[in-house]
Amino acid sequence: MSQLTNHQALPTSGQLKMLVVDDIESNRLVLEAMLIKMGHRVTLADSGPKGLALFVETQPDMVLLDVSMPEMDGFE
Repeated sequence: MSQLTNHQALPTSGQLKMLVVDDIESNRLVLEAMLIKMGHRVTLADSGPKGLALFVETQPDMVLLDVSMPEMDGFE
């Protein structure tokens, strides 16, 4: 089994900074509500380019993204 190196561990308690990237507003809002209820801080983006900019700006602990978006998808 390979071992991961040079990575930061996620906080074991408390809130995470989460970035949600999805072009469908209802998906963003549902995820936002769920994550806030779990105690996390949430930033939303409605496109790949906006998500990338917010990733650099906010340095989230975790990113949830749609892999099928116009312009720039989650794989790019």
